[in-house]
Amino acid sequence: MKNILLTLFGGLVCALCAAVDFGISGTLPGSFGNDIVIPDNYGSRIVIPESTAGLIDPAASMADTAQLYSELRLHMRDTDNLLWHALTPYQRANFKKWLAIYKKYKPAEIKAAEVPAGIRMIAQAEVPTNDTERQILQKNLAFYKSKGYNSVLFRLDDLNKIAQAVETVRMIRSMGLAVWGYYSNGHYIHGISFPDPDLLRNALLRIAPELSGWILGRGRTSVHLFTQDPAYMQYVCRALRAGNPEILLVGELYYGYNYVRRHDTALYWTYNDHPGTSAIVIHNRGFLGADPRTVISKAGGKPVFAVIAGPKKEYLRTRITFEKQLKIKQKLEKAYITAGAAGTITEHTDGNEISRRSDRSRINNNLSRTMYSEVYGY
Repeated sequence: MKNILLTLFGGLVCALCAAVDFGISGTLPGSFGNDIVIPDNYGSRIVIPESTAGLIDPAASMADTAQLYSELRLHMRDTDNLLWHALTPYQRANFKKWLAIYKKYKPAEIKAAEVPAGIRMIAQAEVPTNDTERQILQKNLAFYKSKGYNSVLFRLDDLNKIAQAVETVRMIRSMGLAVWGYYSNGHYIHGISFPDPDLLRNALLRIAPELSGWILGRGRTSVHLFTQDPAYMQYVCRALRAGNPEILLVGELYYGYNYVRRHDTALYWTYNDHPGTSAIVIHNRGFLGADPRTVISKAGGKPVFAVIAGPKKEYLRTRITFEKQLKIKQKLEKAYITAGAAGTITEHTDGNEISRRSDRSRINNNLSRTMYSEVYGY
């Protein structure tokens, strides 16, 4: 089968809808093998390798695929995010389940919870994969607790390993630290934001009783990569409250860009927020030079938890000791609290999932992977 180049007219559609709504504009030469090449809204090309086992359901025709995407885009506004999901038979089934949830959606009241004061959180913990990682996590937590941090942000990644996630959260709590959570699967756009909704709900029901709070958007579920729809957020919030009626639900405010205009120079405020949330987490303004009062004013009056990253973006590419960066982070924490923030969430590194020093050596924001003493730049 030759490569198929699908052209998107209007710029705001999912690419495979073109086969039904707009027609196919032409074919590419054979240099891409049997890949399907789709241009996105911003001049880049998304390549779906058809030869990859399981990526595209061989039983599904182009017309079936286009019909599915045509229906998805009627209900899901972030069309970039849809295209970042591989069209496996499993993901097709997930999308169909989500469509059913979206079609049944009716706004429901979700009661606000009391927002605690004095939160100094460190981010982020993940499930250790071996004894060494478990020891690193425990040593990091003990260190940060000695520095006055009283809470930990936990990343829920693999929904099929919820037992391990619950065990990790309980271990953290046994050290006298409160735990908040969020869901982020995989790395950057390669993860899944639309998992099996039944699997997601069951995972949230199991982990919610162990948590004090939940952030709707961060990592793969951040508005930067996934602008969530009201039906999606309500589904998550209701599952969490079913598992823990007292859990604090926290929305997200992000300074940068999302699917509306995806470009590094496009900087604007975007939200993943729901009426049922009691507070807002603010991402991407936890650097020197940002004015905390101005940042907090963008939250619409809700209590704010400021995410603190450090002196500047990707500062670990420059020469800096751990002691100096921690001092700067604590200065930023104090500035946001003085400006009226309810609490702070401080990154273990510079906020990137994986950071690189100038020599390309890696530092991981996962508290199970990198010891605090190794968080320095050059």
